[in-house]
Amino acid sequence: MDENKPATHVIDPEGEVMLVLQNPNAPFAVWEGDSESKKDDTLQKQEFRILVSAKHLTFVSPVFKYALEGNWKEGNVVRAGRVVEITADGWDLEALLMLLKICHCQHHQIPRTISLELLAKILVLADCYQCFDTLRYFTDTWIGDLEKTTFPEQYSRDVLLGVWISWTLKVPTLFKQATVVAVWHAKHKITSIGLPISQKVIDHINRERRKLIGEIFSRLDKLEGDLIDAPRSYSFECRSIMLGNFIIQRHSKGTVPWLNVKWTNLFGGLDLGTLL
Repeated sequence: MDENKPATHVIDPEGEVMLVLQNPNAPFAVWEGDSESKKDDTLQKQEFRILVSAKHLTFVSPVFKYALEGNWKEGNVVRAGRVVEITADGWDLEALLMLLKICHCQHHQIPRTISLELLAKILVLADCYQCFDTLRYFTDTWIGDLEKTTFPEQYSRDVLLGVWISWTLKVPTLFKQATVVAVWHAKHKITSIGLPISQKVIDHINRERRKLIGEIFSRLDKLEGDLIDAPRSYSFECRSIMLGNFIIQRHSKGTVPWLNVKWTNLFGGLDLGTLL
């Protein structure tokens, strides 16, 4: 690592820390089959050097405080009055710069509206460096703006970004909205797609999905039994027509357990919203 390389971005001209971002903009929260998540080899080979203040970093982040004020090589370099290099790997450059500007109180450079994607990336950084409190004013503003937009009605990557954001920031209305869409419209087992969402949260969403699908299957089985055992006031032909139509509908929606091998695979391929 060449300490004489100039900074590509300067947050504090008198900074004592050169944060070196390697492999920038690595794939983030990769959604299966998403071609846009593939690595950009050209960008991956770049290196960004960001000059920042040790004082600001250690004030807002216990992670940086431990590295720069403890009895470590980095701390010794700073105390000796030299610029110390700290490496980071894979972070999104835009998200990292925005977080660092907030940490350095450069609030006039922070937009009041950002995308769901960028907010998710900033929160992953805040989770890593343990500096959520520093973001509170901005996250309240960003969430307020995002709540005005239309949330996805079908299960998608954005829904899981919403789960991550709302769980992290403790936004119950958005969390309920995101998890309801996940429960009702996911067609396979729900995963975190690499986001640092608690496994307990993911497990709870999957349990709710299993529970609801199981209840629907039980009701369908009962209705089928009721059609078979219909009162004799209904003719055999009438019952046969109703039962046959019912079974055809179950087949078309993949809700015949003894024919659907996916039944044992966490109801793979089944969308609650299409079962009713």
